[in-house]
Amino acid sequence: MDNQNLVNLFVQFLANNAQGLLTTAAPGKSYFSHPTGDESLIDIIADYLMGSGIPCPAMFEEGRQHFPAGVDLSFINSPNFRAQMLTCLPKAVGNIKIMLVDDNDTIYLGGRPHSLLLSMIASGTLSFRTCFLECRIPALFLLRAAQASYTSEEPRSRRQFIHHWLLCQSLNGINNHTFA
Repeated sequence: MDNQNLVNLFVQFLANNAQGLLTTAAPGKSYFSHPTGDESLIDIIADYLMGSGIPCPAMFEEGRQHFPAGVDLSFINSPNFRAQMLTCLPKAVGNIKIMLVDDNDTIYLGGRPHSLLLSMIASGTLSFRTCFLECRIPALFLLRAAQASYTSEEPRSRRQFIHHWLLCQSLNGINNHTFA
């Protein structure tokens, strides 16, 4: 399957399974809209998947030591790198349901300590539970990202922040799991 088809399938999956949660903050309003109202989180994710390179180089370097040892970053500037990372994330048979969860979600990290739960939610860690065909995303993390003010330093925009977050979460998710 080529890169464009993979991106289209992923974006369609998001649109079908999480559209209301991802785009509706109040009737007719999206937390992820431009002032002109023409950009949703799905648009930002699709743009991320079609892009290449490192969105926030300085922030990326600060976190590089936390990526799994076997991750090959030599092709990070390739137009296919981001979409192909999806094929390296924890695998499951069937469709994985993407869920936005609140900060009190008891399933997010199972029985792990509350302090770890708070830390992982604050950093927007994706919780892959492939045995249950689930990926849990802390909704308030995305809401805070949508409402944050961005300056001339990294990240410079909401889009750049979410691109950086998606890249780091994808890299950290390769051959890894967040649920035991």
